[in-house]
Amino acid sequence: MIIDQFTNITIISLGSVLGANIRLFLIKKFQPIQITKSKRILIVNLIASLILGFYSHLFIEYNLQNNNQMLILFLIGFIGSLSTFSSFIYCIFKLSLKRQFKNVIKLIISSIFFCVIFFFIGTILGDI
Repeated sequence: MIIDQFTNITIISLGSVLGANIRLFLIKKFQPIQITKSKRILIVNLIASLILGFYSHLFIEYNLQNNNQMLILFLIGFIGSLSTFSSFIYCIFKLSLKRQFKNVIKLIISSIFFCVIFFFIGTILGDI
């Protein structure tokens, strides 16, 4: 039992390191484009949602749900670290402190709406 937990933690950590580094790379890559940090975070979250939809479909389509280590590596470790929920919340917090409530509402609605759309597109791409 303890060895299984240690193995899972190690696998999640490996996926997390890869996801966090790719997230940092992408956010810096979009920096020269003159868009706000909240929009760069949205772009990274859209990419993560697309990948999550793609891999979720593949895991279901090819009956890979029983392969827990692959599921843990990609869907929990990699995608969990690639998506930037904490940065998203921090942007909302900073905008709230600046009393930019219109931007807060737009960010929340656009993030939820477009991430669901990108997840759906990912599942379609996984079906092709």
